[in-house]
Amino acid sequence: SELTSGFFLLIAVNAAIRLDGRRSLLLAVVVGAAVGAAYCARPYTALIFGFPLGIWIAWRWFRRELPLGVPIVGAAAALPFIAAYLWINSELTGSAWVTPYAINFPGRFRLGFGQDTFGVIHTPQLALAVMGLTLVELNVWSLGWPLSLIPIIAGLWLGRLRRGAWLLAAIPLFALVAHMPVPMAGVHDTGPLYYLEVLPLLVILAARGLIELGRRLGE
Repeated sequence: SELTSGFFLLIAVNAAIRLDGRRSLLLAVVVGAAVGAAYCARPYTALIFGFPLGIWIAWRWFRRELPLGVPIVGAAAALPFIAAYLWINSELTGSAWVTPYAINFPGRFRLGFGQDTFGVIHTPQLALAVMGLTLVELNVWSLGWPLSLIPIIAGLWLGRLRRGAWLLAAIPLFALVAHMPVPMAGVHDTGPLYYLEVLPLLVILAARGLIELGRRLGE
């Protein structure tokens, strides 16, 4: 499901960045429909991507760079997918808000702090520790060495990247925060699997940062 949702969410991010400065309702449909399709595969991940994307598009509209129709059409394009997902849940489990996964694995995925299904007491302190471990593992997963995120920080700090880079950076940061109430977030057994969809964004940012560092060092 991570690959399916990642495929659609990358389409949504690409379309949202291309919206920047454009007045295209077609791209707004692509953004909304892609997020909606990702919701059918991994709802929580789709919401994690959808929130920064929505803020990004709303900010562009607030600055009068996009017409009001863009956020409206984008939201409308996502609704049929979300409605279909909730209808399927209702048919299979009797409730639109209860998934078949929740029936087969009760209590496996929940939000909040306290004792989880594995008997671990999930606290804010533990959530911060898991976040730190996640960042370490994402470093290795991104480019294969422990300092993969340094080019990202350097590139953003130098301020030469396009402002679309800030959207690419906002999504992983929001994912880290949004996964804090998720007990362990899969890190303890599978690595940062819950963050698989954000890895392409980190690699793109790291590559652009390396290019900028190389340009600065060559001057």
